[in-house]
Amino acid sequence: MADTHALRGRVFAGSNVSDATIAGCSDAIERAIGERVVPGTLNVWLDRPIALDNRRAATIAKPRLALWPARLNGQPVWIQRYDRTVLHVVELLADRHLRRALALNDGDTVEIALDPDLLVPVPWLGRAAWAAFWLGRGRRAFVSRRYMLFARRWCRRLGATQDSVDTGSARLLTGLLREVAGRAG
Repeated sequence: MADTHALRGRVFAGSNVSDATIAGCSDAIERAIGERVVPGTLNVWLDRPIALDNRRAATIAKPRLALWPARLNGQPVWIQRYDRTVLHVVELLADRHLRRALALNDGDTVEIALDPDLLVPVPWLGRAAWAAFWLGRGRRAFVSRRYMLFARRWCRRLGATQDSVDTGSARLLTGLLREVAGRAG
């Protein structure tokens, strides 16, 4: 990665759902990326929303997740996102347990380097939705399951989740207006 784009974020504890998920699809991941990864992920809350190019991802069908190569503090890793992941969270996979290998704790600041060609613009409507639901709310909003599900549902409709970044703002807004009009009628 000669020319890289730097992302900054803070490590946080996840729900431990990915441990079993990664263990259950480790063969599929190895086929997709050409290397074995350890179960579990390192969760990073980025300082801003980023959208990754879905066309450039290595993908796994079940569960639906995508992987992009990157580096964490110089260590080769894979950014993992499920299709409905909000744009300020990434999960990192590697061939070793990253928390232990890099002596990371919750709240530690990390830098992730990736090829800038892997990034795509976040639609303007997605940026607005991200700001409305997440800006200034910190990690507390993410650990409240009720708030997270509510915010993720609306962020998906407005272009602020990984699976909605390929949809233009005009198309998202048109769909939302149709949905609102359908409920009113």
